[in-house]
Amino acid sequence: MPSTIYCHSQILPLNSFPSGPLQHSHEVPDQPWPSDDERHARKLAQASSHQLVERQLIERRRQRLESLGTLASGIVHDLNNLLTPILMSSRMLQREGANVDRAALLETITSSASRGADLVGQLLTFARGGEGQHVPLQVELIIPEVIAILRHTLSGTVDLKTDVETGLPTMMGDETEISQVVMNLAINARDAMMDAGTLSVRARSMILDSERSFSYVTLPAGHYLAIEVSDSGSGIKPEVRERMFDPFFTTKPRGQGTGLGLSTSLGIIRSHGGAIDVQSTLGKGTTITVLFPVAKSDDDLTKT
Repeated sequence: MPSTIYCHSQILPLNSFPSGPLQHSHEVPDQPWPSDDERHARKLAQASSHQLVERQLIERRRQRLESLGTLASGIVHDLNNLLTPILMSSRMLQREGANVDRAALLETITSSASRGADLVGQLLTFARGGEGQHVPLQVELIIPEVIAILRHTLSGTVDLKTDVETGLPTMMGDETEISQVVMNLAINARDAMMDAGTLSVRARSMILDSERSFSYVTLPAGHYLAIEVSDSGSGIKPEVRERMFDPFFTTKPRGQGTGLGLSTSLGIIRSHGGAIDVQSTLGKGTTITVLFPVAKSDDDLTKT
């Protein structure tokens, strides 16, 4: 049997070397060659690492499916808000001899159906992994459209007031999503008053002179659009306020709410770089303010 020598980290037979001077090292490795058990342990470690990667991929897929299910449920909730004025308008049109504005009711049906189709489109976009397209928006044009739909969901005992500044700056966003936020907040305000009281929707320009912290986010100083939804309800209890934006959390009776309206709205607001602020006094009511950054081209106001 030919002799062997250690040559760096390999064991080679002497007769495998070419003739001539042989340069070799007499250094013996500090660590012994791995035993069968050690090699087996390494293989197990590699297999374990591969399984870990697979588990992480499976977990990411599971989380995405859960998110898709949550979004689908949220859109079903919002579609219900849009279907209500469609049904009410249709019933009013069916009443013979009723003194109604047929053109206005038909416009409500068309507008609500169109927004419903847009919401379904959002679900399909999410399923494909995309995001809503952000384009220049005029909030002062969006709010009246939402208010027109909202009026058909209110009883005669709710006094709806609006105050939208003219000449508001442009913001970048998805029109359907912004409308969805306003509608969700207004519907929650309506429900908080038990169909009796004053519901106010206001839109105005706001300048933050310094960084300010809001729920879940801190906004830098700058120019923002503020949309306020106020109600004269009973106010929000502290323990409810802490969880009001949690998915599936609701104080409504079973079957009357999914607990997704506010959580969906929060996600939309954050995706637009905005923030939400809640001010509530027990026995007096609640004001929820949403802030969206204006488009950079319009951010030319002088701070005061």
